[in-house]
Amino acid sequence: MIKGIDLGLALFLVVLGCAHNFIAAPLAYDHFSIEALWFVSAGMALWYAGFINLLRVAAGRPGRLLAAGCLLTNISLLAFVLAYAAVLGNW
Repeated sequence: MIKGIDLGLALFLVVLGCAHNFIAAPLAYDHFSIEALWFVSAGMALWYAGFINLLRVAAGRPGRLLAAGCLLTNISLLAFVLAYAAVLGNW
């Protein structure tokens, strides 16, 4: 059960990154700019977080390095999202 939830959330991160980059980015930016690149980099971060979690799920019993890398990735991405929301005032 937990492994299924874990897999679902990892896939959700990848799909969210795809939606962010391939749907939201073209709607938000009509030209190539530094702002557009910054926006797309957030979608790429979602891909990386999703894929590293997929690796951990696929490994079954991951080693400590992979488990620690996933934990660090997940915590740092969550901290970034919360900090960004705080800066924008979107609590």
